[in-house]
Amino acid sequence: MTHTFPKSERLSSRLVIDEIFSKGKELRKFPFIAKYIYTKEKKADSTQIVVSVPKRRAKRAVDRNRLRRQIKEAYRLNKSEFQAYFEKSGTSLVLFLIYTGKEKEEYLFLEKKLKVILKELITKVSCET
Repeated sequence: MTHTFPKSERLSSRLVIDEIFSKGKELRKFPFIAKYIYTKEKKADSTQIVVSVPKRRAKRAVDRNRLRRQIKEAYRLNKSEFQAYFEKSGTSLVLFLIYTGKEKEEYLFLEKKLKVILKELITKVSCET
């Protein structure tokens, strides 16, 4: 699997984002909150994601943008097992990832915690299906 993050894997639909917040499920693992919806229907891209760093958590735009870039990079490098599960099971997942840490964290910490939350999502979805 290639380590890319094409536009088709980025969530940009306002309707889907609203649906995630109204009907989606939630998983909390510090420093992230993952809101997600999964369906049994097969799509071209089995997973879509959007990353959010609230202004309340990082006041300066440079800090928010840096955190967002670091989280996206960690996802891009560690998404292969995550996407393979959803492609194999024939389901699709839409994920809204919110950073809740109070200060800037090191990239290695963010990557480690992102791996934990991705594995937790796989187990949650596999238990519910």
